Amino acid sequence: MKKMYFFLVILLTLTLLLTACDSENDDTENKTQKRITAIDEYYKRNGLVCWQDIAAVYLAKKDIIDYDYKEALTEPESLSDKAGYVISISLLERQGNNISGYKMDKYIPEVKEAIEKNYKKSTVKELALCFYAMVASDTDFDNTATTEYLEELQNDDGGFPASNEYVISDTESSAYALNIIMLSRDNISDNCYDSVLVFLANSITDINVIKDIEGKDSSLATSLTLNSLIAANIPINGEISTALTEAIDTNFRYERNSIFYGYKKYPEDTDIDREATGEVMLCFASTAYGNIWKDLE
Repeated sequence: MKKMYFFLVILLTLTLLLTACDSENDDTENKTQKRITAIDEYYKRNGLVCWQDIAAVYLAKKDIIDYDYKEALTEPESLSDKAGYVISISLLERQGNNISGYKMDKYIPEVKEAIEKNYKKSTVKELALCFYAMVASDTDFDNTATTEYLEELQNDDGGFPASNEYVISDTESSAYALNIIMLSRDNISDNCYDSVLVFLANSITDINVIKDIEGKDSSLATSLTLNSLIAANIPINGEISTALTEAIDTNFRYERNSIFYGYKKYPEDTDIDREATGEVMLCFASTAYGNIWKDLE
C-alpha cells in the first residue's frame, strides 16, 4: 500500500511537471512538430495500410483522402479487423467524405454486441478496439457489463491479462484496458484506475521503453502505453512523454541509406512492422494533439 501511494505521488508529480525551462519546452515542441511533418511525409510515400495509420493522419489534422488508403479498407474478417474498419470509415466520414460505397453499418452490430454481450469471449485488445469503434462512429452503447467484467479481470499487481484465458498481466493489454477505463471513468473504481496506472508506470524500464508479454523491448508496447497514459492526462509535452518518444526513436527507428522506412517492433528486428509503425505514428500524433479517443468522445 505504501509503495502504491509513493508511486502515485511520483506519478502525480510527473504529471504536473513541465520541462524545466522555456528553452527545453521549445525544444520539445519543435521535435513534436517535426514528428507531425514526418507523419505526413512518411504516409505520402508509403500509404495507409491499417486503421492505426488512418487514425494517426486524422489526429495529425491531415486529410485522409490525400493519401493512398485503399489497402487499409480491405474487407475485414476478425472482430479486431471489423472494429478497425469501422474506425477507419468513421474517421473518413468525420472529415466530410462520402462513405456510401462502404459497408460499415453491417459491422457495427457485431462490434457493439462484443461490448454489451460477448465481452467474456473477447480479449482486452478486442474490447478496446470495439470501444474505439463505437466512439469513432458515435454509436450509443452500454458499457456497464464490460466495465464490471474488466474490474474482475484485473490482477493484484494492477495489470490486466490478455483475456480470461490468461493469468499473467501484460503491458499491452493493460494499456488497452486503461484506454477503456478512461472512456468509462464513471463506471470504474478509483482503485482499478490507480492500480493500472501504477502497473504501467512501474513497467517503464531504465531506457524508457516498455517490454511486452514476451519480455522484449517493444515499440508496440511502448507506444500503446504512452498513448494510454496521455488519455489519463499526463502532459503531452511533459517528462514521461518526452522520454518515451525519444526512446522509441532511439531504439526502434529503421533507416537504410539515410532513408526512413518506419519502425521495428523489436530492436533486433531487421525490418519494419507496419502495425507497430502505425501505433508509433498514432502515439506521436497524440503527443501533439492528445489521445484521439478522448478527443472523439
